[in-house]
Amino acid sequence: MIAADPDFFNFFVILTVFLNFFLSFHFPLGLGATLLYLAACACISPILSEKPSKLENTLNEFESISDTSEVKKMKSILKKARQLEEKSTLRYIHYIICILDALIHVDTYNCDQLTNLVKPVWNELSTVSVWNHTDLFIINNLLYIFDFQTALRIGKKIITKLNQYGDNNVLLQNAIYSNLAFINMTNSNAFGKSITINYLQKSIELTKHAHRYDLLLLSKIRLAMVLQQYEKAKKCAQYLRAWGLMTLSIWSTKIFLFL
Repeated sequence: MIAADPDFFNFFVILTVFLNFFLSFHFPLGLGATLLYLAACACISPILSEKPSKLENTLNEFESISDTSEVKKMKSILKKARQLEEKSTLRYIHYIICILDALIHVDTYNCDQLTNLVKPVWNELSTVSVWNHTDLFIINNLLYIFDFQTALRIGKKIITKLNQYGDNNVLLQNAIYSNLAFINMTNSNAFGKSITINYLQKSIELTKHAHRYDLLLLSKIRLAMVLQQYEKAKKCAQYLRAWGLMTLSIWSTKIFLFL
């Protein structure tokens, strides 16, 4: 979306005032300056009033999905995306259709079906040298759709690129580290316990930087579990409950029954 440039607008206002003053000696009504002002307004007005496109709105809705339980919301966004696909060839429309279709059927399709849906998306994104925010969001969702071995292999490639983002997209970077750690954890640390520990430590570092202490505690719980520090894990879960973050607390309790 093109944003209005205030300096551009102010320039025309100042120029109009000056020309009105200058031309008033020759044109009492300041006709030339008035016409210039109206022309400037005609150019600027569409910029000032421009609204987010349907694509932007759909992408924003897609990025607001918090978990796969929001099936109704995902189906609504998928319907909008398919309508947009009829009029647009933009890659993101195709991407989110594939991702949403897979997320909606993540519990009903087999692994091969899910992989076939989203593999073309990863094949294209893997050729992009610098990912933007939407790319990272899509990639983070891909991790939960692929089988865990593919997800962790892809994750290693993603990690090598994340350092270039610095302070940008900190929470998305955290989501990727945290999710990769969780995927490895729930598959008996198949890629090695040290990988899980490394990813969780990076997640803790990022969430501290972002001042997201809820997510920080969640990663601390996971790290404590990996290190078999069960009392520490329980204490972190109690903090979540004390802060009123019952969803995270209950979720942790369901995953780790002894918390």
